[in-house]
Amino acid sequence: MRRLSAQYAFITAFLKGQEARCLSAEQLDEAVSRQTVNDMLEVLGTTDIGEYLAGEKIEDFTGAERLLWRYLSKCIERLKQFNPPADISAVINIHTAKYDILNIKIALRKALTGDENASFIPLGHMAGKEVLEELAGAASLLETADTVRRFSGLLPYASILNAVKEKDERSSLDGELALEARYTEERRSAFASVGDGAALLAASELLVDLANLQVLFRSVIRQRSTIIPESFLKGGRVVSVGELREFLTLNPSEIAARLERTPYNAIGREIVKEFQKEKDVTAVDSVIGREKLRLLKGILSPLLFSPAAVLWYLFVKEAEAANLRMIFKALFDGIPPAGIRTNLVAP
Repeated sequence: MRRLSAQYAFITAFLKGQEARCLSAEQLDEAVSRQTVNDMLEVLGTTDIGEYLAGEKIEDFTGAERLLWRYLSKCIERLKQFNPPADISAVINIHTAKYDILNIKIALRKALTGDENASFIPLGHMAGKEVLEELAGAASLLETADTVRRFSGLLPYASILNAVKEKDERSSLDGELALEARYTEERRSAFASVGDGAALLAASELLVDLANLQVLFRSVIRQRSTIIPESFLKGGRVVSVGELREFLTLNPSEIAARLERTPYNAIGREIVKEFQKEKDVTAVDSVIGREKLRLLKGILSPLLFSPAAVLWYLFVKEAEAANLRMIFKALFDGIPPAGIRTNLVAP
């Protein structure tokens, strides 16, 4: 049986050990209060990420960010070293592919704006230095598509790139939306085919809902009069695309009221509360970022001997890296702790 296999036993033992070595809410709160990088690293103590960063010479934010990407890559590689069962490998591969989609989007925006300083993410199937350099140096979307096409699992995304018109803002936006829709469907298909697929599908549908609510609240707050229909992803769990389009005619408080009988009631209330206080649209991103981890935890973390446990581990590690990225940014830019404390997310 799958649940009694030695591979699942080894991976489960590893994940439980890692759980005990994650950053706690107390450590995060203490870390954000420290005034220097070395003092902050001391707070991380014997956590896994703390031991990885210990002894590293971190002189600027770019260096810190590079180390955090390397840490996430190491976390993924450690899972692969267990030679995991096919269903766990499928979950790791589709989750990792989201970074390829992000890099393809970055290449699209670079082609549109001509930004030579575009920064690519060193994660995903295209994470090799030479490949990322090719993406950065591509003179056209055709060259970008040729690079993407070399990876068999990314062929559909290369086809999407081929349909985008050079230097056309609307076509570029359509391309980004098509990339996200394709990835969402591939993630759903991958999750449906593995053990504990119901929980994984619930997580995928939750991610769709949250992405759509993020687009919705940002659009309403910015009072954008039009939004193209494809901006909302299909496949959500609670809020349909039709309801989302209807919500575009409402104000944030009215939307929050409509969400009261859903699992997203806290999201609506908190967005309204924080935006009224800060008058900053990034309140939407902060609230959804915090609630996403809480809601995913309820779906994924109770399941042991399961691909769901691996997916939860990956989300936790990404949250740790994101937290430290904000703390490093605050330290190097002289941002007071109050400026980022509410954005930190403890699992």
